[in-house]
Amino acid sequence: AVNSTIDADLLSVHRDIDNVSKQNIKTLLKHIANKCPFTPNISELSKNLGIVNDNILKKYLYLFFNATK
Repeated sequence: AVNSTIDADLLSVHRDIDNVSKQNIKTLLKHIANKCPFTPNISELSKNLGIVNDNILKKYLYLFFNATK
């Protein structure tokens, strides 16, 4: 269900998301799910996921937040 949501639904709304971003988003979700309750530390999370630019991680979190509205 999560893969379908990312692969189809998210891409239908945000066409600028490439395959690397899709994989990063899936990895981010797994990381968050394993650390509940979760309070994000952007720098640490970026480092753990191998995301070089903190703004990219912030964009992913923004997409998650807005997907729940």
